[in-house]
Amino acid sequence: SEFNETVVLPDMVDLQALKPLWVTYPENAFRLGWRGGESHYEDLMYVREPLEKLFQACANLKLIMSGFCPKSLAENMPQERIEVYPFFGHPTFEWHLMALGCHLAFYPWVDITFNQGKNNLCWQQWSAIGVPGVYPAMTPYTDHVIHGETGMIAGSKEGWFDCINKLILDKPLRRRIARQARREVEEKWDINRNISMYIDAYTQLFNQEAKWKSTKLPTETEARETSGVVYH
Repeated sequence: SEFNETVVLPDMVDLQALKPLWVTYPENAFRLGWRGGESHYEDLMYVREPLEKLFQACANLKLIMSGFCPKSLAENMPQERIEVYPFFGHPTFEWHLMALGCHLAFYPWVDITFNQGKNNLCWQQWSAIGVPGVYPAMTPYTDHVIHGETGMIAGSKEGWFDCINKLILDKPLRRRIARQARREVEEKWDINRNISMYIDAYTQLFNQEAKWKSTKLPTETEARETSGVVYH
């Protein structure tokens, strides 16, 4: 073909590293977690009002922000009930995520070009450590998250408040969603169980490259004769 062969592989998680650890902090707080970078500014600002309402509704709520927390998001929130951590990459990311000790995660998106064509990796990561989450009513989350079973789907500001608040109040539901989501990640999204998919894809690409390199390229004279173009 005109272009080199391309293979698209799904993101997966390493369940040998990500485990459902129940980290307990001495404070009697409900830890609501988010993780991401500055590119999610619009997403976070979209749920500012729901978060402010949640602080009023839940006296022991604590907001756990990993990687980024815009000042404009938290300016009307009780600062003593917000924890902000720097961004952690590999190889410390897994330990950092588990050590946050979150009871619930939220991952808002707004419908902009930046959020199109993404995957469900955030759901995989939180589910892998046994933390239930609330996700946007956008693909790919609507394709992979079953509302009320492997997560909650929110499609409006009111929906974000209602879903988060429901999971704060309903511990059995949180535990049930956490178990079912973790089970699905174990079955479909664990890199250790699906490593053959990656091996097959890379083997295919390497073989294609070897075949291309072994192909005898025409000389300049042969190329001219084949093209039918007369050079002067």
